[in-house]
Amino acid sequence: MKELASAKIGHLSIAASSTIGTYVLPRVLARFRNNNPGVKVSLFVNNTEQVSQAVADMRYSLGFIEGPLHINGLTATSFREDDLLPVVAAWHRLADATAIKPQDINDEPLLMREVGSGTRELVAAVLEDLGVQQGSIMEFGNTEAIKQATIHGGGIAWLPSISITDELANDVLIPLPCAQLTLRRTLSIVRRAAVPDGPAERELLSLLEQ
Repeated sequence: MKELASAKIGHLSIAASSTIGTYVLPRVLARFRNNNPGVKVSLFVNNTEQVSQAVADMRYSLGFIEGPLHINGLTATSFREDDLLPVVAAWHRLADATAIKPQDINDEPLLMREVGSGTRELVAAVLEDLGVQQGSIMEFGNTEAIKQATIHGGGIAWLPSISITDELANDVLIPLPCAQLTLRRTLSIVRRAAVPDGPAERELLSLLEQ
């Protein structure tokens, strides 16, 4: 297909990890589609490892990840920061605590993303640094599943603040009062090194900045 100077026709094929693909990009892609109805849009959602590999394999032109980049031949550019909050159900034994120490969650059941997720990598590293003894871990493939399991008392989870705005406002989920357990991570755009963005990619990234 002939490439034009603007993103009016063609195919925008991108990949994103769970939080970005669920809570950040849909709004941006809707605006992109309204501006460019002739462009076919595809969004693949998976974990950071799978997204990065898919971009390296040239299956997608851009990737959006929530964890460190470990694959050669790609570059990562940060575009925003995101808080991961440790939360529990409203009736969890720690829900009424006014302050806790990291060791207060020793051996507590944890709800985690699968291995390969940037969120899982970050949380596991912080817990190890703090000397927290991890309890049994239940693994889920996406953020929404973890959120629902947490609401129903499955254990402690680290969830992106953007994903639980309503649950926090309505006291359905309660953040644990421990600054050391509240994590901040960088969200990044990954692309193949030395490969310029096309018109569709440039317009998408411009909308992302707004």
